[in-house]
Amino acid sequence: MKQVIITATILTLVACKSNKEITTQTSEQKPTVERNLFYSANNEEQWSLNYYDDKTATFVRYGDTIVKNEIMSIRDQQDGYPTVYYQLSDQDGFYFEIENSRCYKENIELNKSITIFQGGESFQGCVEGFDNKTDYHDKWNLVNIPSLDKKRIYDMPVRPYLIINQEENLINGSTGCNILNGTFIMKGQKAGFGRLIMTKRGCNDMELESEIIKRIESSNRMEIKDVNLTLYIGDDAILEYRLAE
Repeated sequence: MKQVIITATILTLVACKSNKEITTQTSEQKPTVERNLFYSANNEEQWSLNYYDDKTATFVRYGDTIVKNEIMSIRDQQDGYPTVYYQLSDQDGFYFEIENSRCYKENIELNKSITIFQGGESFQGCVEGFDNKTDYHDKWNLVNIPSLDKKRIYDMPVRPYLIINQEENLINGSTGCNILNGTFIMKGQKAGFGRLIMTKRGCNDMELESEIIKRIESSNRMEIKDVNLTLYIGDDAILEYRLAE
């Protein structure tokens, strides 16, 4: 009986030590750095493409990921010709071309079109994202909508964000579903935002998207302090963003 008690005690100590080691390892994991989206294009449920600031591309067709985080190289652009992005390995023959030309999707005019080549097929559409006209550190992720549950933000497939270009008074970003573009006027901390131009994709939480857009367009003051960007109506904070890592 005494031997059984000793054995059980040893097993309990081993289990506690094991749990402690697992807990320690988990707490030391580094947070994932969010990547800045340079270009985005899609055609309903048929295909979608994202190109990120680390020069990687992901291409999905009919729900299957054909190319994932593939490192791309950019071919020198010549006047009058599109910019070509191609795989370094070129094993799968995947590349795409982005051209500065008018493109219409769901009655929204965009200024870039895209042609994607993969496996002997080609796919055409509009670029719904944006090229890197602003510095990476001008990207701000939405972290709080005062009076609303934060969980609704973090449950979205894509984190809503803004990119503020203060040199050209441009604003673009995402509601977590649709891409938005617009202009603003800045005098000191006072800011006036015009009506935003957006894509018209159906969203899971249309109410939240409408609330974000309403608050951006109605804000009259913007404050940037350290890693925080806040939009106000008078003295009331209505949207809070944090600098993307």
